[in-house]
Amino acid sequence: MGITLKPHIPFPESHDDFEALVGIGRRLVEIAKGTGLDRSGVQCIVAVDPSKLPDFTDRCYRPDDNALRFGGGEFTGVTPDIWNHQVSGYRTLPRWIKARSSTPGGRKSSPLDDILPTTWEFTRDLIEVCDKITSLNKAAEQARPILTRMTAPE
Repeated sequence: MGITLKPHIPFPESHDDFEALVGIGRRLVEIAKGTGLDRSGVQCIVAVDPSKLPDFTDRCYRPDDNALRFGGGEFTGVTPDIWNHQVSGYRTLPRWIKARSSTPGGRKSSPLDDILPTTWEFTRDLIEVCDKITSLNKAAEQARPILTRMTAPE
Protein backbone atom coordinates (compact mmCIF):
# COMPACT_ATOMS: atom_id res chain seq x y z
CA MET A 1 0.00 0.00 0.00
CA GLY A 2 1.39 3.39 -1.03
CA ILE A 3 1.24 6.74 0.62
CA THR A 4 -1.66 8.95 -0.39
CA LEU A 5 -0.75 12.61 -0.57
CA LYS A 6 -3.49 15.11 -0.03
CA PRO A 7 -3.41 18.76 -1.04
CA HIS A 8 -2.47 21.01 1.83
CA ILE A 9 -1.52 24.57 2.54
CA PRO A 10 1.48 24.99 4.82
CA PHE A 11 1.11 27.66 7.48
CA PRO A 12 3.99 29.14 9.42
CA GLU A 13 4.18 28.14 13.06
CA SER A 14 4.95 31.71 14.12
CA HIS A 15 2.19 34.31 14.08
CA ASP A 16 4.85 36.93 13.27
CA ASP A 17 5.88 34.94 10.18
CA PHE A 18 2.23 34.64 9.16
CA GLU A 19 1.76 38.42 9.47
CA ALA A 20 4.96 39.03 7.51
CA LEU A 21 3.76 36.76 4.69
CA VAL A 22 0.40 38.53 4.62
CA GLY A 23 2.28 41.81 4.22
CA ILE A 24 4.39 40.34 1.42
CA GLY A 25 1.22 39.11 -0.29
CA ARG A 26 -0.24 42.61 -0.11
CA ARG A 27 3.00 43.95 -1.55
CA LEU A 28 2.76 41.50 -4.47
CA VAL A 29 -0.72 42.82 -5.27
CA GLU A 30 0.65 46.39 -5.25
CA ILE A 31 3.48 45.36 -7.58
CA ALA A 32 1.01 43.69 -9.96
CA LYS A 33 -0.98 46.95 -10.00
CA GLY A 34 2.21 48.95 -10.57
CA THR A 35 1.77 51.05 -7.44
CA GLY A 36 4.50 51.98 -4.99
CA LEU A 37 7.24 50.30 -6.99
CA ASP A 38 10.83 50.27 -5.77
CA ARG A 39 13.03 52.21 -8.16
CA SER A 40 15.46 50.01 -10.04
CA GLY A 41 17.86 52.80 -10.92
CA VAL A 42 17.53 51.99 -14.64
CA GLN A 43 17.81 55.13 -16.72
CA CYS A 44 17.47 55.87 -20.41
CA ILE A 45 20.67 57.65 -21.48
CA VAL A 46 19.94 57.61 -25.21
CA ALA A 47 16.41 56.93 -26.45
CA VAL A 48 15.73 54.01 -28.76
CA ASP A 49 14.97 55.21 -32.29
CA PRO A 50 11.19 55.69 -32.06
CA SER A 51 10.64 55.50 -35.82
CA LYS A 52 11.01 51.71 -36.02
CA LEU A 53 11.18 48.56 -33.97
CA PRO A 54 14.73 47.68 -32.93
CA ASP A 55 16.69 44.53 -33.57
CA PHE A 56 17.37 42.78 -30.27
CA THR A 57 19.60 39.95 -29.07
CA ASP A 58 21.04 38.92 -25.70
CA ARG A 59 24.33 40.45 -26.84
CA CYS A 60 22.71 43.85 -26.33
CA TYR A 61 23.28 43.51 -22.57
CA ARG A 62 26.72 44.27 -21.14
CA PRO A 63 27.06 43.05 -17.55
CA ASP A 64 30.48 44.68 -17.16
CA ASP A 65 28.85 48.13 -17.04
CA ASN A 66 25.18 47.14 -16.44
CA ALA A 67 24.20 48.67 -19.77
CA LEU A 68 21.62 47.63 -22.31
CA ARG A 69 22.11 48.88 -25.86
CA PHE A 70 19.74 48.25 -28.73
CA GLY A 71 17.94 50.20 -31.44
CA GLY A 72 20.39 53.07 -31.11
CA GLY A 73 19.37 53.50 -27.46
CA GLU A 74 21.18 52.94 -24.20
CA PHE A 75 19.89 52.11 -20.73
CA THR A 76 22.12 52.05 -17.67
CA GLY A 77 21.61 50.52 -14.24
CA VAL A 78 20.38 47.17 -15.58
CA THR A 79 21.88 44.92 -12.92
CA PRO A 80 22.39 41.18 -13.42
CA ASP A 81 19.54 40.63 -10.90
CA ILE A 82 17.20 42.49 -13.24
CA TRP A 83 18.58 41.00 -16.46
CA ASN A 84 18.57 37.39 -15.18
CA HIS A 85 15.22 37.49 -13.34
CA GLN A 86 13.19 34.46 -14.40
CA VAL A 87 9.59 33.35 -14.29
CA SER A 88 8.92 29.72 -15.23
CA GLY A 89 12.40 29.44 -16.72
CA TYR A 90 12.06 32.49 -18.96
CA ARG A 91 14.18 35.59 -18.40
CA THR A 92 11.60 38.33 -18.01
CA LEU A 93 13.32 41.44 -19.37
CA PRO A 94 14.98 39.93 -22.47
CA ARG A 95 11.71 38.20 -23.37
CA TRP A 96 9.73 41.41 -22.84
CA ILE A 97 12.08 43.39 -25.09
CA LYS A 98 12.24 40.64 -27.72
CA ALA A 99 8.42 40.65 -27.96
CA ARG A 100 8.63 44.35 -28.87
CA SER A 101 11.45 44.03 -31.38
CA SER A 102 11.57 43.66 -35.14
CA THR A 103 11.80 39.85 -34.81
CA PRO A 104 9.63 38.92 -31.81
CA GLY A 105 9.85 35.15 -32.30
CA GLY A 106 7.82 32.76 -30.17
CA ARG A 107 4.90 30.56 -31.08
CA LYS A 108 2.11 31.83 -33.25
CA SER A 109 -1.27 30.68 -32.04
CA SER A 110 -3.50 32.85 -34.22
CA PRO A 111 -3.39 35.53 -36.92
CA LEU A 112 -3.53 38.08 -34.10
CA ASP A 113 0.10 37.20 -33.36
CA ASP A 114 1.04 38.89 -36.63
CA ILE A 115 -0.27 42.25 -35.42
CA LEU A 116 2.80 44.07 -34.16
CA PRO A 117 3.65 47.66 -33.37
CA THR A 118 5.57 49.46 -36.10
CA THR A 119 7.42 51.95 -33.91
CA TRP A 120 9.20 51.81 -30.55
CA GLU A 121 7.04 53.42 -27.87
CA PHE A 122 8.20 51.42 -24.87
CA THR A 123 11.01 53.33 -23.15
CA ARG A 124 8.94 54.31 -20.11
CA ASP A 125 7.41 50.81 -20.00
CA LEU A 126 10.86 49.19 -20.06
CA ILE A 127 11.91 51.19 -17.00
CA GLU A 128 8.65 50.24 -15.26
CA VAL A 129 9.27 46.55 -16.00
CA CYS A 130 12.73 46.93 -14.41
CA ASP A 131 11.13 48.62 -11.39
CA LYS A 132 8.63 45.74 -11.08
CA ILE A 133 11.40 43.16 -11.30
CA THR A 134 13.36 45.02 -8.61
CA SER A 135 10.25 45.12 -6.41
CA LEU A 136 9.58 41.40 -6.94
CA ASN A 137 13.19 40.54 -6.12
CA LYS A 138 12.96 42.52 -2.86
CA ALA A 139 9.70 40.79 -1.90
CA ALA A 140 11.26 37.39 -2.63
CA GLU A 141 14.23 38.23 -0.40
CA GLN A 142 11.85 39.13 2.42
CA ALA A 143 9.88 35.91 1.98
CA ARG A 144 12.86 33.57 1.53
CA PRO A 145 13.82 33.05 5.21
CA ILE A 146 10.20 32.50 6.25
CA LEU A 147 9.52 30.03 3.45
CA THR A 148 12.79 28.24 4.21
CA ARG A 149 11.70 27.79 7.84
CA MET A 150 8.27 26.57 6.73
CA THR A 151 9.61 23.97 4.32
CA ALA A 152 12.57 22.73 6.34
CA PRO A 153 12.34 19.03 7.15
CA GLU A 154 11.57 18.32 10.78
